[in-house]
Amino acid sequence: MTGDEAIRAEAIDFILEGAASDGAAVMYAVEVSYNAGIDDSNRAIDKAALLSKVLGREVRPAVVGEVSAAQFEADATKRNVAYAYISNGRDITR
Repeated sequence: MTGDEAIRAEAIDFILEGAASDGAAVMYAVEVSYNAGIDDSNRAIDKAALLSKVLGREVRPAVVGEVSAAQFEADATKRNVAYAYISNGRDITR
């Protein structure tokens, strides 16, 4: 991995691991943004690919936001980017 790739991979908002509907382990590289958009999908796809290379396992891209930009859902679906909306995400506290 190059230095540039390491910097990009380290900038991921979250890495989540859980179980898919079939019980298999699944890992997601998650980008978080108030207004989920295609740029968020691009970053999630890039970081998922980098993390897959480093970890030696599949890492899937995902985006979480409160609202979405035009065409976001269609684009995410087309490119297999998982997404979710969190209402009042700005009010989430530790």
